[in-house]
Amino acid sequence: MSDMRFDWYASLDESWLNDLVRLVQETIDQDRSTRGLTRGQKQDRVSQETLISQKVLSALYQAYCFTFPRKSTRISFPLDKSCFTTKENHPGKIALSATYTRNVYEALLSLGWITVNKGSEYAGYTRIFPEGNLKATFDEKGLRWVKQQPRDKSSLVVLRDKDAEGKKFDLETPETPEVNTFRDNLYQYNDFLTRHCIALDVNDSQLAQVVAAMASKEEQQRLIYWNEDTPKIAHINFSRVQLRRIFSRGSMELGGRFYNGWWQQIPSAYRPHITIDGKPTIEIDFSGMCLRILYASQGVEYPVDKDPYDIGLNDWKGDKDPRRKFIKTFINAYINDENETFRLKSQILNELNLSHHELVDRVKNHHKAISSSFGSLDGLKTMYTDSIVAERIMLEGMKQDIVILPIHDSFLIRAAFASGLKQLMESTFQDILQVSTKTTSTPYRFQNTFGWSEEKVINASKDPRNGVVNAADLKESYFKYRGLMSGYVSSFTYQNERMI
Repeated sequence: MSDMRFDWYASLDESWLNDLVRLVQETIDQDRSTRGLTRGQKQDRVSQETLISQKVLSALYQAYCFTFPRKSTRISFPLDKSCFTTKENHPGKIALSATYTRNVYEALLSLGWITVNKGSEYAGYTRIFPEGNLKATFDEKGLRWVKQQPRDKSSLVVLRDKDAEGKKFDLETPETPEVNTFRDNLYQYNDFLTRHCIALDVNDSQLAQVVAAMASKEEQQRLIYWNEDTPKIAHINFSRVQLRRIFSRGSMELGGRFYNGWWQQIPSAYRPHITIDGKPTIEIDFSGMCLRILYASQGVEYPVDKDPYDIGLNDWKGDKDPRRKFIKTFINAYINDENETFRLKSQILNELNLSHHELVDRVKNHHKAISSSFGSLDGLKTMYTDSIVAERIMLEGMKQDIVILPIHDSFLIRAAFASGLKQLMESTFQDILQVSTKTTSTPYRFQNTFGWSEEKVINASKDPRNGVVNAADLKESYFKYRGLMSGYVSSFTYQNERMI
């Protein structure tokens, strides 16, 4: 399991957590000399150590209580001074004092609040986990909604490249007016997101099934993320609600999509169970967005009523054809496959009744006008374009106090606002690319349809008996299946009612 570095978590401003921070600072100050320091220097030292304590304790709490399953989740805690810098924009390094961070670490050890797995040159960074009274406090608090502090602007826009072996690394992000605008916009949107509760309408058993699906090798192979900021990990961290923009290949015009949201990590089959502030959602998807952008770049408008993933397979059943998802996965990967190494599994190729080369030929012949773009950087250029579209859509939603969650070429929104989002997506695409597009939607599913096939859901919706709800049965079901997620949403509702 991948352990996030402590400074990648958002800080929390909770009274009970601030009390713990004060205890850490008192431990640091105990028997410590202040000789030779001015009053200002003393205050600055305490201020920085307090900030670090708050970051570390916030990270420990979120890793322990916001992650499912939580028993093996630690935070990465580098101790080597070379990992730190006081420079604001230094790729890959922690923008904090190494000395003050070590002081916090030693205080946590002295208090008996952490267990430590020491790192080494070959075994990675030191990792820490809550222990003693700290763990007891976290167990008492549990998973409850808390308002995060917005992440620092300097961390929100990331520029990356990759070496000859394909390993990605961060570059220094250029300081330009455009980058500053990206940062400002995303900072405001993250602050907006942290005021809302994004959860799953599932019981604990169903939540475990979602995580199991994430761990599934088959599921991982079907999920294709290029230039992602989404590690392939078998847990859900519900604290990951703030977004970052990731640009690629050393260019601020390649990539640029929004990453880091936990809702982007779960398999698409379970996204219909996502809620915003406890309310059901609908996912609305741009149909063949990257292909339509490529056509638009050639001055061609791909017909709105034509499916770009229909490559002429026999007995094609339109948008509901079960083979469509495999064609979509292949095309979206193939566009970016510079070395032509991507292959669908033989089992899937058998379902398509095609060999790999026959599939490539069909795709190229069907999309002759843009075939030269396959296997080039043009795919990353389309990502930059769709990120511009996404940013405008998200900011417009924020203006209206409506949360719109990005999933690259689709968005989640409360079901009550679905028609408005559909119009906004189509008009924004038209305005930016000067061509038309169409959208499709995936409706919300309640707990009692968890794991159902789409066909079963459709058939059930046609049965008039499913529209009748017995209040007693509903109440019994609520209390019977009350678990982590229902408690999480309830804590959000409670806190917001107190603020009104």
